[in-house]
Amino acid sequence: AINHPGGKITLFWLKALSKKRSAAEKNWIGIPAESKIFFQRVLTGSSYPAEMGRVVLASHTYFLFSLDGEWTKENILPLLDWSIDPKRAQRAWHGYLTWGRWDDALLPEILPLFEKIFSKLSSGLSPMRNRICEYLASIAVYGSSNPLQEGWIERFLKTVADEDRKSWASHVRDQLSSLKEDKVYNLWDRWLEKYWRQRITGVPCPLDQEELKEMIAWAPNLGSVFPDVVDKICESIKSINPNFELKNHGSYFYRELGKRNFAATHPESLIKLLQHLLEHTQEPFWRCREAEALVKDLISNSSKRHQLKSICDELSRIGCKNASNLLGDQ
Repeated sequence: AINHPGGKITLFWLKALSKKRSAAEKNWIGIPAESKIFFQRVLTGSSYPAEMGRVVLASHTYFLFSLDGEWTKENILPLLDWSIDPKRAQRAWHGYLTWGRWDDALLPEILPLFEKIFSKLSSGLSPMRNRICEYLASIAVYGSSNPLQEGWIERFLKTVADEDRKSWASHVRDQLSSLKEDKVYNLWDRWLEKYWRQRITGVPCPLDQEELKEMIAWAPNLGSVFPDVVDKICESIKSINPNFELKNHGSYFYRELGKRNFAATHPESLIKLLQHLLEHTQEPFWRCREAEALVKDLISNSSKRHQLKSICDELSRIGCKNASNLLGDQ
């Protein structure tokens, strides 16, 4: 759409509108009449250039909503409504998911439209399913609302396929990596702890191995509630056991655990986590250096040598050649 004349012309009008907004400053009263006239031609046109223009308009939903909320609700958001026109909505979602943004003001309007496409992730919106999971993860982590109370996270999990639940969990990990420490406890207390507790009991659907692997990777980014997270991980593994198996889990997982200094701040929880994870880890294991570094830090901060020896034994089992000498080095 952005390379088609219809899309280019629409982008020109949007850029002109942005300049007008900047010039108006506090005197802004909404989208000017001449812009509305042009946009209306794009919205109602039956030509292919108009279709491409609508894709561009949908990609700027957040921008237009910030300029004129009521006009955007009446004219732009219906483009994303799958129940009105699936073909048009499919194109509009491609635009929005490529460039679109959200904020708490837009969420009450956009979330119901997201819900209408949950069932389309494996069909009409298959090429964008990963991007949809990324947006929903961002909303869950950074939105001010409670996805459990609102119910959309339950409806999402019950509707989508296993690979989408895994994708969502993976994107939650990415979002958590940039979450400030003072926000972590609030997120955990507000809904994330309850969400994990429910998933362990199979609500609204049971955890599977691949999804749990992604959730385990949340741990380094949940420092202020790390002991609680470790407990949830161990309970989750037990709920899947005896079939749970890890192979070379997490390229940066063990490195991040070391960087967060959990060996000093939460040594007992880190020992518990390593015991449970390594017990279910199979070769090939390519993170020996990082895991051994964690054990060295734990040896300096914990007197639980029996548990540390069991960790060293597990590391030796999966091919870490230096593990058997770690305790003897002290």
